[in-house]
Amino acid sequence: MPSLFAFFSATVVEPSPALERFEIPTAPPPVALGLCYTEGSSALLKRRPLIKRRPIELERDLRGIKTTALIIQARHEGEGRRMEDTPPFRFGPWMWGSIGALPSREGLREATLDCLADSLKRNVSGRTEEELLFHLLLTRLADAGISPLDWSVAPEPVLQALREAIAHWEQLSEAPIDDLAIVLSNGQSLFALSLGRPLWMQPLTARVGERFERIPCIDGHPERPPSAWLFTSTPTPEGEGLCVQEGIFFDTELARQSLWLR
Repeated sequence: MPSLFAFFSATVVEPSPALERFEIPTAPPPVALGLCYTEGSSALLKRRPLIKRRPIELERDLRGIKTTALIIQARHEGEGRRMEDTPPFRFGPWMWGSIGALPSREGLREATLDCLADSLKRNVSGRTEEELLFHLLLTRLADAGISPLDWSVAPEPVLQALREAIAHWEQLSEAPIDDLAIVLSNGQSLFALSLGRPLWMQPLTARVGERFERIPCIDGHPERPPSAWLFTSTPTPEGEGLCVQEGIFFDTELARQSLWLR
């Protein structure tokens, strides 16, 4: 399972020193790291292999970056074989990270690709279901008259496109999605969706020892009770924040101690 967290800020900043070093679950071992961030109206992507059994150092990766939003994921053994399979994924200003398990079936990849416009189909470079679901979201935005290259989009159409993309995947795979968490950003807002897999959020201006808070539960699926939930946020004006999965370990300059997410 890829390890995931996202950073966001109300203004363009250099990412916090809190992000320069973090530890993730090591079973199975992480083999590659992906880092995606917004710059102007584009999402820029870095990927690199990882050395087993060593902490992930981000100082080199973050050097020179100034952004409002950033998503980082580590790909573990058994999760794709090529560097192109390493999340996060991007198109125009949009970047996507996700954890969990998507239902699949024989012929699903071909059926999904058939639903994409040629411009989006050409952007699919890996072999993972998560990348295909991201492009289904972009397709739903385009169906609503919103160019996937447009970085200035109101939150409501994005939330609707997320719901429709989830429903479309369930239709194509002929199975429900019940173990998925998504982080999505265009640099203007951060969107997080959870179906049975929780995410946490905390301002980096928090006091020493403050716990990460679970994202509030909101109905995220039109045909299900609110076990699925959606969250969208423009960061608070006074600070920066993290949106993370459970079990990621940080050393923070702010707290001068380790924050364990539970």
